Amino acid sequence: MTTCEELHDLLADAELPHPERMRRIQELTGVEDCVTQALSDALAAHDWDAFEMYLWAAFHHPTSSMTPVLCGALRLKSRSVPNEDALQVLAEIKDPASLTCLREVLYWQPEWDEFDHIGVKALWAVDAVGTVEARRLVAEAAELGSDAVRDWARRKLSQHPTG
Repeated sequence: MTTCEELHDLLADAELPHPERMRRIQELTGVEDCVTQALSDALAAHDWDAFEMYLWAAFHHPTSSMTPVLCGALRLKSRSVPNEDALQVLAEIKDPASLTCLREVLYWQPEWDEFDHIGVKALWAVDAVGTVEARRLVAEAAELGSDAVRDWARRKLSQHPTG
């Protein structure tokens, strides 16, 4: 059995308790390419159940090769997409290439996101990138974002006042 097959079996095993499943997934090595491909296939098929399932693995095995796929899903601006989970994975990846799509998501305010969780998680992902450009985007969000985004951006700025 290949590592990718083992990963797929672990993700599909509904009888295995979630914490144990996540522990085993975290212990796998060399699965980044198959996770990226599975996310890409799920995105192409708009199979959001599979996409979300592979986001669990992506969180434990983040790589910048996932950035275009995750940004592609976020750019759909669909309620069906597990947007918040995709943003959490982007925060783990910390890829400067994600800043363009994160900026778009940062200011997106879907009517069904009453407390602007998507914008706040986009801000967290921006802040995680940690570059000068990311820092500028956090400062911009502190001025231009929704109330929740502005509040979190100001907190992030105060945590790192010089850089």
